[in-house]
Amino acid sequence: MAQITLTITGATYVVGCKDGEEGHVQYLSQEVERRLNTVRSQLAPSSESHALFLTALLLADEIQDLRAGQMTDESVKAIEQARLIIEERSRQHERLHQVADLAENLLSQLDEDASKLA
Repeated sequence: MAQITLTITGATYVVGCKDGEEGHVQYLSQEVERRLNTVRSQLAPSSESHALFLTALLLADEIQDLRAGQMTDESVKAIEQARLIIEERSRQHERLHQVADLAENLLSQLDEDASKLA
């Protein structure tokens, strides 16, 4: 088991994690810090513990929304982008089939023309 030292709001914490997950845990720590900064700037908490509480509450709300099947705007946009990419790839795939069919027809025509000349 690996250990990683994280700093959030100036406090240092040693956290255990599976070997190889240090980067992921570090990312999670940075995400908490980012959200804390957002809470501080947008909600003006009265203290650091109040900011931590509000951040935890907002994270719990987001988890609840995800469990309930609700998606964030960011998730909806990502899914829409993926859908557009899939549609474009499907159109490209269809065009490739059309080109392949055309090439096959041309080759057949060339074979017929060559047979007539021979």
